[in-house]
Amino acid sequence: MNVLVLTPDGVGSTVLQRISTLALHLDGLGVVNCHELTNGIYLNDSKVLKDYSLEYTQSLDQITKILDKSRCSLVSRLAKYHIDNRRDQPQEQLDFYRYLNSYNTKILVCRRKNLFEYAMSWSIRNKSNVFNIYHRKDREAVNNVGSVDVEFFMKKCQEYVDYDNWIHDNFREFNVVYYEDFALDPDGKIKDIFGIESIFERTFGEPLSSIFKKEYLVSNRKIDLSKKQDFVSLLKYKQTMMLLEKRSILPQGTAAPIKNTTLQDKKDIVSNYAECRDSFIEFSRRYNWIDNTIVDYDFWNGVEIK
Repeated sequence: MNVLVLTPDGVGSTVLQRISTLALHLDGLGVVNCHELTNGIYLNDSKVLKDYSLEYTQSLDQITKILDKSRCSLVSRLAKYHIDNRRDQPQEQLDFYRYLNSYNTKILVCRRKNLFEYAMSWSIRNKSNVFNIYHRKDREAVNNVGSVDVEFFMKKCQEYVDYDNWIHDNFREFNVVYYEDFALDPDGKIKDIFGIESIFERTFGEPLSSIFKKEYLVSNRKIDLSKKQDFVSLLKYKQTMMLLEKRSILPQGTAAPIKNTTLQDKKDIVSNYAECRDSFIEFSRRYNWIDNTIVDYDFWNGVEIK
């Protein structure tokens, strides 16, 4: 089974890749995750692995030849911004998309329900230089952002619209995975996508949704750590992800990231939040498929913020 994750980035593609890889591995499938396809991959013992040092030196045709020689199930990602940055010829791109449509058993399209929060997440990334949170220092950098660049914020809104067009123009059959749904119920979504039921609870002792919540609270120091028995499942999960990195099943140094910021966090962090919100509402009126009625809904906490 080969699984491709499509993303504009900033919509949970990293955690979707990593957890999909984890689930398939725990279910007994020989699988590796090479992350992004277009900025450096190589073949080792018939497995496709990551090599960031190659950057954009490989042609799309060279990439397909590497994939052809793979003898292991592969979870990979294709980010539209990498395709845009590479500047391959249009026909080369079309041939590559055609190949990926046939090569992959499943194509997962990452989306956000709240596009305002998506653009805000990217704007915080741009200011903090933290793309995903893995360590305490990442959290500290995010919390010290202050104001964000409104022009950059609006650029990300438009890029999401372009991403939507790109998907429908180039890919045939795919499953849409909303980040909000996956973050709250990874167990249920893994069952929906792969038919694998209760794999995390059977392995770690509790659902992954509960582990995600604890992980976020621990990283924000918002939970009592004195009862060590409450964190056995979280520790097992973290140790398993580290083991998958060590065995090159996951790319080195990039296990599943921790939940970055809730919508309430964003409002607390960003000093010009209201200005960005007003700009988004105006932008969203140009597209009838953008739902601006959920702009104030904090899905992680399940509340409307004020």
